[in-house]
Amino acid sequence: MDHAETKLGVPLGFLGSKSAGAHLGLLVALHLLQPPKKQHSNFAFKGILLHFGPYDLTFTPQAINLKNPMPLVLDIDLMIHFREAFVPGMGVEEMKHPSVSPLYADLYGLRLPPVLFTCGTEDSLLDDTVFMSTKWMMAGGEAIVKIVPGGPHGYIMFPENMVGSGAKEGIDAVRQFINSKLS
Repeated sequence: MDHAETKLGVPLGFLGSKSAGAHLGLLVALHLLQPPKKQHSNFAFKGILLHFGPYDLTFTPQAINLKNPMPLVLDIDLMIHFREAFVPGMGVEEMKHPSVSPLYADLYGLRLPPVLFTCGTEDSLLDDTVFMSTKWMMAGGEAIVKIVPGGPHGYIMFPENMVGSGAKEGIDAVRQFINSKLS
């Protein structure tokens, strides 16, 4: 935020990431949206892009209940492994703290920027996307939600021309979102 213009030639406008990065990106965004220091009082994101992130480290129903004969990319066992690597030994109540699970953050009173949330229907993090985007809207923020039918976890990283992946649909949503916020 302080050095984007000198280092990159433009001010910070967008923040975005996918999967665990979407989780961390949202935590960073929420930190930056807290009452700003005087030098940052005019800062506002043009938009945030969050793809299939885990926003509740205690796990939402879809994370626990999604059963595929062959898990595509991510399943509950792998999620437990990643969570343990991130917050080793942390108890369930500790994992509900907003600094760890952004779904529990108080969004009211923040200047919420527009967010594009995306996820596929075959992703164990679908509930996280739906719950977080709904909470964002309830607090007065703009949330655009793109649910990709048949899309597995990580669908947006597949080649756009891969039939049935949902990648083209997801990338098109990203392009539309960014273009709408730049114009």
